[in-house]
Amino acid sequence: MQLIGIGAMVSAAFTMYLIYNGFTHLVHTVFGISLIMMLISLTLCAVEVYLSNKALLILLKDIEHLVR
Repeated sequence: MQLIGIGAMVSAAFTMYLIYNGFTHLVHTVFGISLIMMLISLTLCAVEVYLSNKALLILLKDIEHLVR
């Protein structure tokens, strides 16, 4: 997830370089790839948060049995 997010940020920065140097025909493609990578990264982040939440609930149930 983090590597994809880093790749998205690097692609976005590369897009600015392309705009600055006048390579406008590549800008749309590179920025589109950057946006897709960011969406993938955010989706993976949401899945990781969901799985972590489920794991914490399981651990809390185990601890609850020990306390009683």
